[in-house]
Amino acid sequence: MSQKYEITGSVVEVFDTNIISDKFSVREFVLETDMDTDYPQLVKLQCAGKNVPKLDEVRKGDVVTATFNLRGRRYEKKDGSGSGYFTSIDCWQIAVTQPSSVDNGPGDTGKDIPF
Repeated sequence: MSQKYEITGSVVEVFDTNIISDKFSVREFVLETDMDTDYPQLVKLQCAGKNVPKLDEVRKGDVVTATFNLRGRRYEKKDGSGSGYFTSIDCWQIAVTQPSSVDNGPGDTGKDIPF
């Protein structure tokens, strides 16, 4: 049984959708957590499959709470040299708790404007 986790942070980046096959795609995003400490953390999460469209309304600078599951599996290396492990943070719910002050479209805060 998967355990549910939550994380709250400011959206740093939303990546383009990566289409794996006709029926499966993945979209990643990065949250900055512990924003008011000396050591903020950058955490990359992903939305997969039917959850990918949930990132369409998320913008850089939004403060969000993401609900996710930790997933992992073992795999055999293609060159036959042994095995490795794969871990993913699969987000299945995103709630914007504080929208960014600038709305220039998905993934854009407008912070690069010089005036």
